[in-house]
Amino acid sequence: MKLLFENWREYLAEDLEDLDRSAIDDAIQNAGFNNTQSSHHRWSVGQPYIDYWTDENTGERMYLAGLPTGDDDANNWPIINSEPGETLQAFLNRVEDPVQLNLFENWKKYLTEGMKTPADLPDHVYVGIKQDEMEDGHGQVAFYYSDSRGNEIGPYDEYTGLVAIERPEGHNMPGRVGVGNCDNAWIVAGSEAEYGFGPLLYDVAMEWATLNGNGLTSDRYEVSAQARKVWDYYLNNRGDVKNSQLDDMQNTLTKPKEDNCNQYSAGRDANKVSGLATLQALLGGEKEPPPDESKWKSSPLSKRYTKEPARMRELTKLKKLIDFTKGS
Repeated sequence: MKLLFENWREYLAEDLEDLDRSAIDDAIQNAGFNNTQSSHHRWSVGQPYIDYWTDENTGERMYLAGLPTGDDDANNWPIINSEPGETLQAFLNRVEDPVQLNLFENWKKYLTEGMKTPADLPDHVYVGIKQDEMEDGHGQVAFYYSDSRGNEIGPYDEYTGLVAIERPEGHNMPGRVGVGNCDNAWIVAGSEAEYGFGPLLYDVAMEWATLNGNGLTSDRYEVSAQARKVWDYYLNNRGDVKNSQLDDMQNTLTKPKEDNCNQYSAGRDANKVSGLATLQALLGGEKEPPPDESKWKSSPLSKRYTKEPARMRELTKLKKLIDFTKGS
């Protein structure tokens, strides 16, 4: 892979005095791709990435979108190259086009055929559940792929993944508006998984959160494009998953305040205020557009989700569930 060049003005051939590197990185991530300049450890099978560099001969900015397939030779992975003179925002618009992404057919199957079930787990892979106490005194519950003793499988194993959830009071961040009670739902604090193995952990996390609370909702501040697709799939394609609308912090929808929940990520999602929108605004010399509060209810991120413990029962029957939270 080529190294990043010295500054963003040279990179985009635009007047980008106010555009910092994080905005570019966010644009790539929120378009649904990993960024090779900042996420080398995430080049997982089925998870597309974008690389970028400057052509040493012409000085032209070059971009490449690729899809790891599991082949040890990266030269055999499917790729899409930028065209001469194509800017970053034009390239992102193009590779987000479903016609272009027919090349990435395996990636699209991530939430359908690619989703793994308990029966797909190899003999040495289990699902672990454990509670971790954080420095601020609030705990997180982690759902992860483990060995037979409940130890988390290493980051370079083919079968690796983690979904962490926390109570609303643990999700508050200094300097930001609180998240509310969120109708006693647990909130996703972070997730990472190899191709096809993320949705199973989400299912187990949602089932556990339903048994130990009032279901599960997304991160209230930031949700990646790939995680957003998980919630959209739950809302529109999973008959075994129930959704309930959460209110906002202004108590707009219902009189009780128990269901009030920060809808910042939902507002951004409903208005497509993602990294690409931020980039376009900054290119035009504008500030990042704020979310339109009137549209947040249309986002799958504005709801909480509950599910019967079918996956947990199946894992238990296969003796594949190691739950350290029992009795705690």
